Amino acid sequence: MKKIAQITDVILGLQGTQYNVTDSIRRHFEHAVINAVAAKDPNHKIEDAMAVYDRHVAGRVSPVKGLADALGISKNSLQREIYAQLEGGVYGYKVKHITPDYKLLRATRRAAVHVNFATVTRLSGDFAEEFYRVSGLRDIHARESIFAHEDVDFANKTTQAAYLPALAHLGYQEGDDLSTVLVVDNNAAHLACAKSMGMKTALLGGQNKGLVQGAQIDFEYQNIKGLLHELYRAKESAQPKQAARLTWELPFLFKQP
Repeated sequence: MKKIAQITDVILGLQGTQYNVTDSIRRHFEHAVINAVAAKDPNHKIEDAMAVYDRHVAGRVSPVKGLADALGISKNSLQREIYAQLEGGVYGYKVKHITPDYKLLRATRRAAVHVNFATVTRLSGDFAEEFYRVSGLRDIHARESIFAHEDVDFANKTTQAAYLPALAHLGYQEGDDLSTVLVVDNNAAHLACAKSMGMKTALLGGQNKGLVQGAQIDFEYQNIKGLLHELYRAKESAQPKQAARLTWELPFLFKQP
């Protein structure tokens, strides 16, 4: 049995691990939030939405939730307007936004049959939710499984505190064996921290040199889709084989008296 078949839970990064989120994409998302606030604020309750947005980010509070509360509307209502702004574009031109990756969609859905997922990212939870919405994976990566800038007080992923909330979500407690948890990232320094906690680690985009150069990793793949496909195949192969059904009859057992 392949070693990766032992994995039951996967902790993913987002930026660089599942998608390359450019500054342009982030700015367009922020502008969509501001335009959505303007559309929902005919009485101008919020004078400078961008300043409020930045203040919430600095305070590690969801800007979408904070702005929705200030407007007296639900977060879902403001999110729907944000989606409309992103789909409508700017001045009639479609903005550069997240491009759905249907191969990632298929690979994730297949792997999700066998493993549970959590996400640890320094991006905002609002943006992570948007990424999974566009990717068609919001049901697998629900908001409660995302541990983002608003949720985790960490300087970077080289600290164990960055992973503890995700582990708790997945059902692990202090002292538990973490050898069936796989942390996936494109940064070997982040993975060294996870490895020191007893988790398995997978490096992405390392040009297959990480293991040779002695990096603290267990697996190495060019991209997340390759990892998820191999994880699925290994888990499927490890399933107990069902005995072939008896498709023929013994006539003498059924002779009439």
